Amino acid sequence: MERQWLSPLLKALATLDELEKETFSPAIRDAWIKRFEYSLEACWKSMRRVLGDRGLTAYSPKEVIRLAASEGLIDSPDRWLDYIDKRNLTSHIYNEEVASEVYGVIAAFRVDARRLANVLSES
Repeated sequence: MERQWLSPLLKALATLDELEKETFSPAIRDAWIKRFEYSLEACWKSMRRVLGDRGLTAYSPKEVIRLAASEGLIDSPDRWLDYIDKRNLTSHIYNEEVASEVYGVIAAFRVDARRLANVLSES
């Protein structure tokens, strides 16, 4: 059963899926990065919600990631911490090297985010 609070995460991930059919260009790459940003935000806030329902408190995204891993919500905390680090670089998207670096993690993020959505929908 889908939980109402999970809807923003599912919608954010659906916007990433929409880009799949687009031909790559710098503008499309930038769209991928922007959608990665808000999808990651939806992921960690959804994790925080489930942790809160379990009586656990974490405030920063990295705290949430570590606690979510200890609770079995995610199985690759190092990868999730890297996503957070990449997200923090997105204010420098005008730098081609940084943009490429951030874009490079999005495929793995999509897999991990879908897995998370499935775990959270069963929590």
